[in-house]
Amino acid sequence: MKKGIFFIGFIFLFISIGMSQEIGIFRTTKDFTMRNHEIYYEDAVGMHILGNYFFANKFDDVGLKWWQSDLATFSLGVLWEVKDGYIPVEQVPVIGGNGFSYSDLYVNAGIIITNRIFKFGINTIKKSFSKQHNRVRY
Repeated sequence: MKKGIFFIGFIFLFISIGMSQEIGIFRTTKDFTMRNHEIYYEDAVGMHILGNYFFANKFDDVGLKWWQSDLATFSLGVLWEVKDGYIPVEQVPVIGGNGFSYSDLYVNAGIIITNRIFKFGINTIKKSFSKQHNRVRY
């Protein structure tokens, strides 16, 4: 399963680079949202939150350990940013990006960490309530 995930990621990366009309030109950006000509995605933060939350939970559901699912989710985020660096949105509007962004990676890491904290916190609360409920005898 792990090899399959990374294989799909690398295949996607090479296809994306092949579709680029500016092969070998790597762009970076400091802008978190995409503002290029008539294309403006102001909900980029929401897309990052939902995407990372979805992948982290799906990797948990398929049986990966918590650290493996977090690492796989972060790796997909890094691959996506590399794709954004190589494929300009002006030339490939469907899957193009505005450039490699460290701020996107920071948001990805923050969301993965927050998701994990919430999961551990909720599980701890559930366990403490179940222990308290089992102690009370009617």
